[in-house]
Amino acid sequence: MRTALVARIRQHRGKAAREALLGAPETFIHTRHGKISVSDTGGDNPVILAIHGNSACKEAYTKFFDAFRDTHRLITFDLPGHGVSDNANPETAYNIAAYADVAEDVLARSEAQNATILGWSLGGYVGLELTARNPNAFSGLCITGTAPLNVVPEDFARGYDASSHLILAGKQYFTCAEQHTYASSATAPFHLTARSCTETFHARMAGPDTT
Repeated sequence: MRTALVARIRQHRGKAAREALLGAPETFIHTRHGKISVSDTGGDNPVILAIHGNSACKEAYTKFFDAFRDTHRLITFDLPGHGVSDNANPETAYNIAAYADVAEDVLARSEAQNATILGWSLGGYVGLELTARNPNAFSGLCITGTAPLNVVPEDFARGYDASSHLILAGKQYFTCAEQHTYASSATAPFHLTARSCTETFHARMAGPDTT
């Protein structure tokens, strides 16, 4: 478990590298659940708010930013206790409703309206909660890797395959062998799928008549 001190140190170290990965400035905003790191490409294009998964960070969307920066304003952020955002109150902040609060605050501070929400894994649950609060405020919702289950521990086994690879998701550091094992188990080969997925997403964002 990372400490608050480690989180603060990371906020100052590596900022230029993080900005280079996403091609967007990194700022910090104060939300209902702590200080949150936000990357925003800016501009007047349609907005996509991308929400990362458990134990990940906003830089998980590096390739997504590369693919869509020319056509969309892209915003992403580190959830509380993730990436370089502050740790938060474990009694009140580490749950789906609180994460949706943070997403609302990020959109409000960014003055971003009619956003499409993209949620990966845990981020998908956050997106579902966020858009359900005010459906008319959003252009759309896309979720990926979000198992169809109730967000309670008892339901976890029904939504995920129990395997030794799943245990690796909770580790802070991977050996080289574990990196390969986890990537091979949990993700599709990028060189085989990235182009077709990108083209499909672009088509759907352009409108229903283009797909």
